[in-house]
Amino acid sequence: MPHLWDEYFKMAGAAGATLIGLLFVAITVATGFSKAQGLTGSRGFLTPVLVDFCVVLLLSLVVLAPWSSALPAGIILGMAGLLGVAYQIHVIRIQRSIEFASLNWYDRLCYGVVHSFANLRHAATAPAMSSVASI
Repeated sequence: MPHLWDEYFKMAGAAGATLIGLLFVAITVATGFSKAQGLTGSRGFLTPVLVDFCVVLLLSLVVLAPWSSALPAGIILGMAGLLGVAYQIHVIRIQRSIEFASLNWYDRLCYGVVHSFANLRHAATAPAMSSVASI
């Protein structure tokens, strides 16, 4: 079983390095705004996207880990979905407070509704994944 973890950690290292690169890109994009606008815009749009990348990395690593059964992965997936819904409610509240940009219906759809449904899907599929005998 230890040989299964070798590929897992190679993939985790490469994905982590890519995520650090995305963090630098996100910081660079936010430098063109004033401090107040950049902070509010970053909290409303850049930070949630970065959090989503981190969650995708975490959930991918959880699913790819060589578990003896699917129960731990299902529990982690369900908890991530529920925490994601709570975080998305927080993000929607921040996005509503942004005054320097006008948000259209597709901004609200892409940054709010789609993410909420994805998190609800994670939480809803966790019991089914937990009931699987092994991966």
